[in-house]
Amino acid sequence: AKKNNCKIYGYCFMTTHGHFFVDPMGYDISNLMHDVNMCYAQYYNKKYNRHGPVFWGRFDSDPVCSDAYCLALSAYIHNNPKDIIGYRGREEYFYYSSYGIYAGLRENKDNFVDTGFILRLFKMKSKESATKKYLKFVKKQKHERSLKNIIESLSDGEMHIVDEEQFSL
Repeated sequence: AKKNNCKIYGYCFMTTHGHFFVDPMGYDISNLMHDVNMCYAQYYNKKYNRHGPVFWGRFDSDPVCSDAYCLALSAYIHNNPKDIIGYRGREEYFYYSSYGIYAGLRENKDNFVDTGFILRLFKMKSKESATKKYLKFVKKQKHERSLKNIIESLSDGEMHIVDEEQFSL
């Protein structure tokens, strides 16, 4: 994040894939992902005494075009561990996710994850109030299987998103 002057709003690393919610701040996302993949491959190969690429294929990326999509994407990413044994209903305890940082269970070393951006979308007077509302929102979205379903659930009016009507799938 520092090297490429980008912002990280969320992540979750699973055994078969990973999710990053990144604002590249104008930096070429392909170069950013190349750097991430290269650094991780070096770490992984050294740790396990191996060589070669760790991941197959190109990464996928989609532009995030509204506040509603930001919230939906964040909830989707943070709910990814729900199908891992021992983490259903306890997704915030999954170590390889930024959800624990949002929940205050883990330190946000060097402000690695920009939690303020997502929390400000709730338009609360305090960070504590916004955090509570965010955690409630993520848990409420746990049963949803797609970003589209989460976006649709935002239409209940509870979240007070300014531009949710601008987003369509």
